[in-house]
Amino acid sequence: MTAAKQTGVPGGKVITDFFHAYEGIYGPEQLKEAAPSAGFIEILSREGGAVTAVEAAKLYGGSSPTSEEAVRKAARNGQVIAVKDGRGNLRFPVWQFNQDGKGGVLPGVRDVLESLRRHPAYDDVLPLSFFLNPRARLKGKKALEVLRSGDPDGIALVKRIAEESAE
Repeated sequence: MTAAKQTGVPGGKVITDFFHAYEGIYGPEQLKEAAPSAGFIEILSREGGAVTAVEAAKLYGGSSPTSEEAVRKAARNGQVIAVKDGRGNLRFPVWQFNQDGKGGVLPGVRDVLESLRRHPAYDDVLPLSFFLNPRARLKGKKALEVLRSGDPDGIALVKRIAEESAE
């Protein structure tokens, strides 16, 4: 993977090629069993990927980085998105953090997470799916794109959609 990245091969291409090779070696039945894990990895790699708690603390704290424990606590309290990787380590999607150097998360992220956590089928993938998949009610845009735009009406609509999905 590192060599592929260094040569400019997109992560999605690596995963697609991996699926084809995996199926060729192990067959379609084994591929069906492995696909959910690989799909999760693909989702997590979107929009800049995910970082460790050390790196997330820097992003979350902005110009005055916070501690790893503070960002882990924010994850436990549902204020930031964190998912466990295959080794049980927390990974924090980069896209949720403000990129302006001031720290914190994008406007609307906390409210959306609060709503999504009430969803009867809530799991680690639900917030990733909610923020990263295009939605008809957002005119084909991703919730993340709308939050990044900073448009108050758009942010309010994203929050409403999250609230309705939790009902």
